[in-house]
Amino acid sequence: MTTRHGTKSNDGPVDILNVYQGDDPLRRTIEDDQIEGNYRVDKFLWKGDPKATPVQRAGLALFSVLWLALSVMAATGVFYSHDWGIRSMLSVVGAFAAFLGARTFLNAIRRERSRVAEPNRKS
Repeated sequence: MTTRHGTKSNDGPVDILNVYQGDDPLRRTIEDDQIEGNYRVDKFLWKGDPKATPVQRAGLALFSVLWLALSVMAATGVFYSHDWGIRSMLSVVGAFAAFLGARTFLNAIRRERSRVAEPNRKS
């Protein structure tokens, strides 16, 4: 007997791994597929994708703006704090947040470069 949630023998347990084979929309519940999906997201965050959809670009831009806002808040705290320990800690946090925000924002706006054939130049 086959159910939506797996193959079930008369009295045996449900075999869940046989359910998520093929083009099932719940396929990402298998660990190998999760690792593959996470790898693609990490690659998009750190290297950018010139063929990303506008929704992906907007989401990454929003994510990067949050990091940039954290860096601005840390910089504000550096200027208003009177303790050098707090200033140094906020400087490190702000620099880290600014790096992450700038890197991900540049990846969000990265586009595929069109390669135009240059005419042959003869000297």
